[in-house]
Amino acid sequence: MFFTYCPTRETTVMLSASSIVELRNTPGGIEVVLRCHCGEHLTAVNLHEPRPVAA
Repeated sequence: MFFTYCPTRETTVMLSASSIVELRNTPGGIEVVLRCHCGEHLTAVNLHEPRPVAA
């Protein structure tokens, strides 16, 4: 699930993986382009630091 702000609806929306339009691997992190229920395209950026995987 993704929580992101939609300027068209002027609120935070919850979107599922089926809303993913595009994934971009950039130097600043992974960008996920999502389609809101209203049709607006939104970009969510991975702002979290990578975490080590426990062995």
